[in-house]
Amino acid sequence: MAYNYNFNNFKFSHKIDFPDSKIDNYEKHSHAVFEFLYFIEGEVDFYIESRKYTLKPHDLLFIKPGEHHHMIIIKPVRYDRMVIRFPEYIIPNILLSDINRNTNVYNIKDTPLIPVLKRFDEYNESFTGDRLQLMFYTLLTELLILFSSIDGNNGAEAEIIDVNVSNIIDYINSNINRQISIDDICKQFFLSKSKLYKIFFDVVKVPIVTYIRSKRIILAHKLITEGHSPIEIYERCGYSHYSTFYRTYLKVFGVPPSKGQ
Repeated sequence: MAYNYNFNNFKFSHKIDFPDSKIDNYEKHSHAVFEFLYFIEGEVDFYIESRKYTLKPHDLLFIKPGEHHHMIIIKPVRYDRMVIRFPEYIIPNILLSDINRNTNVYNIKDTPLIPVLKRFDEYNESFTGDRLQLMFYTLLTELLILFSSIDGNNGAEAEIIDVNVSNIIDYINSNINRQISIDDICKQFFLSKSKLYKIFFDVVKVPIVTYIRSKRIILAHKLITEGHSPIEIYERCGYSHYSTFYRTYLKVFGVPPSKGQ
């Protein structure tokens, strides 16, 4: 059972891989949407920002927009998972505060979420085209309602890879709406530039400048989709020049900021 569907800004897939070696061959990335990853089978370590999770069957990962993540194979065995990506506007307003919590991993064994996830596979066998798209959207809404009320205390425990990097990430995210610089971060944490670059890349696997840029542009995209004008928000997202913001937005999202709503 494997499939992959892209419906505008939504993605629904069931993926099965058979990695032939213990190689980190799963791309390190972030995206501007939310992601559920339902882990079914395999032996992997999953990294979200500065946190490491050793997954077990029926773990459900909840990854927020802009969170950099990647996976490393522990043993080359069957890797089975479902992935659902969706924009914030699909989340009903009454659920936002409960869903937008800090925990990244939940174990959903013996919860009502399992039958909902199984129905994605069943509907893939039974429907096509617009009907399948509508059924998947309906299942996602049901999944979000159930997810908003589950207990988040029984999932895989996070291992903080490096406390300094974790603190740096918190500092960046708390100050992303102003024009923080690498010098600011070095001064805040008493680090040289070379040391900062090294420890950040060793943990997050992307350069710190790339990380900051991705956080800024995702914040800008969020504000634009909420109805804010690009002209009024670019400085709020840490950009000193609109031209720089315009080029970055166009490169990342494929449309100019004025078309991002």
